[in-house]
Amino acid sequence: MAQIKLGIIGCGLISHAHAIAAQKSNERIKIVAAASRSDEKRHAWCAQYGAMAFENTAQMLAEMNLDGVIIATPPATHFENMVSCIKAGAKAILCEKPLITRIEDCVRLKEVATDANCTILEGFMYRHHKAFQEFETTAQSVGKLDTIFAEFNMKLTGSNDNWRQSDKASGGIAFDFLCYVVDFCNLMAKSKPKSAFAFGRNNPNSGLLENISGQVLYENEIIATLRASQNSSFSQKIILSASAGQVEMPIGFAISDTAQIITTRTEKFIDQQVSIKEVDIDEDDGTLIHSSAFAQQLRHFADIIEKGAPSLCGIDDALRNIEVTLALLSSIENRQPYLFANESK
Repeated sequence: MAQIKLGIIGCGLISHAHAIAAQKSNERIKIVAAASRSDEKRHAWCAQYGAMAFENTAQMLAEMNLDGVIIATPPATHFENMVSCIKAGAKAILCEKPLITRIEDCVRLKEVATDANCTILEGFMYRHHKAFQEFETTAQSVGKLDTIFAEFNMKLTGSNDNWRQSDKASGGIAFDFLCYVVDFCNLMAKSKPKSAFAFGRNNPNSGLLENISGQVLYENEIIATLRASQNSSFSQKIILSASAGQVEMPIGFAISDTAQIITTRTEKFIDQQVSIKEVDIDEDDGTLIHSSAFAQQLRHFADIIEKGAPSLCGIDDALRNIEVTLALLSSIENRQPYLFANESK
């Protein structure tokens, strides 16, 4: 099988995770080209990974015979970049999360991608990690799911020119930390959302959302509690509570060199049996960009390109995610529960 040749748009921090993932592919995958508006980042990135540098995406797509494209730019640019890639002939796109920030763009993207026979994979790398997949398997052993809990908190530091501090780039936690939490809850609930309610707080300087706490009720009556903050100490706890027990991971998203899966079973009042399983990940070094989740995600992307594998996290998932995210934001703004269309009639 010929080597899979990819191009990447954006040369920021997360782009290095994809480049390192390609290096772990035993020559199956090579990122051969990179496009970025920053001359400094573009040339440094290409020198580090042996890729051709392009000042703009159109030039890269026109001159390179690529098997797929990775988009690693701020969220507000994702839709435009994906449509440009599809119109240039791309048949496979791996786009960083969140895939999209507006429902109408997601609907349009699905139309364009379907017409062009282009498969899109949203970059929720945690879904591909073997520790998370083991968490999912363990959850099947504790009975019928009742409630979901997920949080993503991290004290955000750095300069004000970071995209996370920019409204134009869709910064703030709504399209960053919260998107992981929403994706996890939707994935676990396996049902359409029925209603949502949330409280939130905006940053007094940027005006962007910096803290949110909310709940989502699904049509199958599962309730999810979601939290995200850029002012709290680091936590990415995920918990599934079911009829015969509870399963949790203290760190469920940025899984690095080790992972814990904690199972609690309670046969009678306050008589808990707790087991802790340590999942070792030999190939990780404890840093985000070296997480094996990115390598596993890129292997899945390669399977999409070579074998026509269905996307593990496609446009329909992205649409559900943005619907729930915007419902939570609407609830904060209007100070009342949000009822989804199928429930408001």
